[in-house]
Amino acid sequence: MKSFKTKVTVEEIYPGTIGLTLNQTSSNILEKEKVKRVLLIFSKSVILHSSVRPRKNDTSFFFIGKKRIKELNFKVGETISVTIKPDDSEFQFEDSAELLEVLKTDKLAAKVFNKLTPGNKRSLLYLVNRFTSSDKRIETALHISYCLKANITSAQKISKTKKSIN
Repeated sequence: MKSFKTKVTVEEIYPGTIGLTLNQTSSNILEKEKVKRVLLIFSKSVILHSSVRPRKNDTSFFFIGKKRIKELNFKVGETISVTIKPDDSEFQFEDSAELLEVLKTDKLAAKVFNKLTPGNKRSLLYLVNRFTSSDKRIETALHISYCLKANITSAQKISKTKKSIN
C-alpha cells in the first residue's frame, strides 16, 4: 500500500483521551490492507508514528497523546489534513539513538532486547524518548540495559525500579 492523503478529526475518544478519528473510507483502506502501524505526516517536519485503533462504528482512530495534541496546537472538533503511510521502520516507532548505542556496546542486553515482542521494544524506546535532556536519555538507556540483563523486560517494571526514569 502506498501513502494517501485524508482528513482526520480531533475528538475525545474516551473521557480524557484525545485522538484523531479517521473517516470510514480511509479506515476501510487500512483494514483491507491489514495496516496496523502508520506514519502520520502533517508536514515535512511533523511526522508521528501511531497505531491504527478500531472504533465500534467501523471507523478507526489514532491516539497521539495530549502532549502532542498541545504541541501541534490541535483543538477538539478541528479537521486536519494528513498523509498516512504504512510504517515500515524497524521498530515502527521513533528510534532512540541513545538506547540503540547502549545496545551496540552491551551485547547481553541487546540479545535480551532482540527477543522482546515489537510492542515491548516500542515501550522501552518510549521510556527513553519521553525525555528531552540528552543526559536523562542516556541515563535511562543505561538503566534499561541494566534491567534487561537482570531479565526485567517489562517497561512498567523497569520504570518502577528507579525513581529517576518515572
